[in-house]
Amino acid sequence: MPTVTRAAVVAADGLTVEDLDLDLWRSADGGEVLRLDEDEFAAGGLAGRDPGAAGQALLALDALEALARGDGFGGLLA
Repeated sequence: MPTVTRAAVVAADGLTVEDLDLDLWRSADGGEVLRLDEDEFAAGGLAGRDPGAAGQALLALDALEALARGDGFGGLLA
């Protein structure tokens, strides 16, 4: 299941990845695609704190959904 995150930050003490609470689920046969946790994304308040990042996150989810509904999804799994 693809998850939308901020870019990973690498530091001397580890790796940090911020999950933006946007997920996409695709059935094994590709017949069903669901956008998940958009309510959690909205409740998280990113749109108020960083509208640009929130907009980019939604665009990323849109792009993943288009891939999942088309022929390009297999390339994400390779």
